[in-house]
Amino acid sequence: MPKVSIIVPVYNVERYLDKCVESLINQTYKDLEIVLVDDGSPDNCGKMCDDWAKKDSRIVVYHKENGGLSDARNYGIDRCNGDYIAFVDSDDYVADNYIEFMYNLLQENESCKVSACDICAVRNGVESPYTDFKGSIVFDRREAFERVLYHDLIDVAAYAKLYKREVFADIRYPAGRIYEDTYIFGDILNTTNFIVFGGEALYYYVQRDDSIVSGSFTEKRLQYIDSVELLVKAAEECDPELKVACTRRLSHAYLSVLRYMDKCDKEFYPLRKDLKNKILATSKEVLNNPKTPKRDKIAILSLRFGLKPFFWAWNLYGKIR
Repeated sequence: MPKVSIIVPVYNVERYLDKCVESLINQTYKDLEIVLVDDGSPDNCGKMCDDWAKKDSRIVVYHKENGGLSDARNYGIDRCNGDYIAFVDSDDYVADNYIEFMYNLLQENESCKVSACDICAVRNGVESPYTDFKGSIVFDRREAFERVLYHDLIDVAAYAKLYKREVFADIRYPAGRIYEDTYIFGDILNTTNFIVFGGEALYYYVQRDDSIVSGSFTEKRLQYIDSVELLVKAAEECDPELKVACTRRLSHAYLSVLRYMDKCDKEFYPLRKDLKNKILATSKEVLNNPKTPKRDKIAILSLRFGLKPFFWAWNLYGKIR
């Protein structure tokens, strides 16, 4: 069987690491290379990785200075030996047939270089699959872009996917950036004419309040807008008729950043106003788009009455969702 390299960046996750690695060594697909990249973790993770390598010969451990998630993934890409590559975050875990399922999808659809499965969010022990889609479906590149722009089945996450190694021949994650998955997903789609999605929730995404992208507003959040702008540019180059979908996705990016600016420092008030104006400038088009989610429409309508109603509505949504 072809070898599959599973790249796992490891940093400050000693509470979660054992469950993650155990789910990988129990895969029904056995020809694996499990690459644990200890990204200068300050806790006990480095030793835990070494201990796991003693238990399973398929585990390879690298210790490096801290460089962030992108740097750790790139480190693994440059050193892995598999014909296929998968990514798993070290605070998450996967079903026993995670790799086998996505590998079989690629064998059944030889024109695809990327396969994906559904994701199951886990918060406080409660598991919630992202979708209720069953079966499998193949998207051409344009369809894949459209699905991504509307957050429909295909998302930008590095995990919950299996890639033929050639996809990463010239692609690497942007070092020092958050939202790194969004930055390069347009490039990934441009390496393949087709992508296949299977409706099985086999990747368990553990939602943590202390994750990189949770919390209050910082200037780093603006990187999300930058990353979506790159995704939108790639989509419009693929098909200019995707402009309506691109406008919706950009509006969502502005909303996603603005929601964190309720109690931001006064120095960011001009930026807050600018984001508001950008959202309202395309609000009619986005509101008239039948594919725009109700959440976004409510957020835009509340913003028409001002920032205070917008923040109130979004905070209420966060409590009841």
